[in-house]
Amino acid sequence: MRGNDDVRDRFSRQINIVSAARIESIADASLPSAVEKLKEMPDLAAAEAEKLIAIAKVLNGNLELTPRKNHVGYLIASARVEDEFGATIPGMTVELEAKAPLLIDACRNTVSVFVLRKAVKWRVHQIEIQPVGKRTHNEPGNTIYGPHEHRGDKAQGLQGYNVSCDTSLSDLFAILCERSNICFSGRIILP
Repeated sequence: MRGNDDVRDRFSRQINIVSAARIESIADASLPSAVEKLKEMPDLAAAEAEKLIAIAKVLNGNLELTPRKNHVGYLIASARVEDEFGATIPGMTVELEAKAPLLIDACRNTVSVFVLRKAVKWRVHQIEIQPVGKRTHNEPGNTIYGPHEHRGDKAQGLQGYNVSCDTSLSDLFAILCERSNICFSGRIILP
């Protein structure tokens, strides 16, 4: 019996060594692309996002900002939206997120519409407010400074609105509601 245990142990160690080497080579080969993918928020195609943006949506009740559990200085609120008949739209949520500035005249406030599909949260529409001089979106051929919006996978400057770090979260959310076809009857409640 002792011989069988020794053979089993040696065989097990060889499998573990081979498996570890194989995992390491796979991880080394795919790690940079995996890390890059994690940095990016998945966006719906602009055409698909525009269809979801066009749907009349209702958000009843208040949005109460609470501290985000995994990030100090962040406040977040989220809620499900309904269609005009009062039925929740499957997987669709709105989020409001504010980051306490580390510097004077700095901010990072976002208001977003997401849809959950196959356990992945896809960005439908998002407005992000940061200082005007800060590079806030960088993709080949489309570098944006300051406030901007994402409509699906299309990013663009936020034109026609005078927004800054001084813009209240309520006013910012009102812009998202206007641009995303959301009727909001509640209030934004700060902690």
